[in-house]
Amino acid sequence: MRSMAMQLALVALLALAGVSARNLQQTDNGAFWRRFPPYNCDNRLEISPYYLEKLWTQPSANTTCFTMRTKTPTVVSECNAMDINKVELEVANTCSKGIRRFYVNGVEGKQPTPDTFVQGTRTLIKLVDIGLDQTNADGASICIETIAPCNGMENLCPLGDPTLCSWTVGVTPFSLDRPVVTNGSKGLIYTFSVLSNTPFDPNDPVCANSLLYKAEFMSKVECRRAVVNTYVNGEARPPQFDRTWNVQKVVKIGMAPGIPGTIVGTIGFELDSTSACPTLAEMCETIGGSCVYSLFDYTNTCCPLGWNIPAL
Repeated sequence: MRSMAMQLALVALLALAGVSARNLQQTDNGAFWRRFPPYNCDNRLEISPYYLEKLWTQPSANTTCFTMRTKTPTVVSECNAMDINKVELEVANTCSKGIRRFYVNGVEGKQPTPDTFVQGTRTLIKLVDIGLDQTNADGASICIETIAPCNGMENLCPLGDPTLCSWTVGVTPFSLDRPVVTNGSKGLIYTFSVLSNTPFDPNDPVCANSLLYKAEFMSKVECRRAVVNTYVNGEARPPQFDRTWNVQKVVKIGMAPGIPGTIVGTIGFELDSTSACPTLAEMCETIGGSCVYSLFDYTNTCCPLGWNIPAL
């Protein structure tokens, strides 16, 4: 069994009701979590009652299988009661016809359908009429049969990388609390408590007991110089900005999970009052007025999204 990219850029579960698919969006606004699925639907992981296990099996060179699981949504939405109509996978542009057929619990489905988005620069494949709901989805098997040279997830996936992280909310024992704001020498300092939680799958051998390595906040290219210091338990460290994904990073955190509901440490950053982004509200990419962040383990296998922090 292997770890794979169960993230927004790889797999989207689209419902029969509440999030019906609309026309493909053909623009890219620079926020990674908004790029896929490319529809005007609610893509928050917290509203979905489903997820795919991050471990997958490869019974043969051209067959890969995933296991569907159910979970309790943590945000109330009309999507909480959704069925599964289709699964969409973003694939390498050279693999638009890379999936020959797929099976749900051993039953062959309809012909996979390729499509493009972001003005034809990116490719996805649709697996339609999945036919699962909350009464039969848990433990269901979805298998894809691929065609050379796209056999194996390392060839099918974009950038040839199947080892990206699990973005499923609650997969690790950590989350962040709303920040405490104080005045620093160069601008406002935002300090976040790191909370220890019970992961939704306590038996996960990788993510459930992982150490916290880094935090990334979805930001904007014009904010790349906004952070002048980052902090781990009050210790100042140099800022890091990744221009590939437009994220502000706090790295080498090194915190271990504790008793659920307790604070295991703090992280933070100071924003330059003279920069283009002197406040959290200006620095963050947001969902509903809240910052979007991700917490990583040391293997980069586990990196669940969160957006419970108000953009102050």
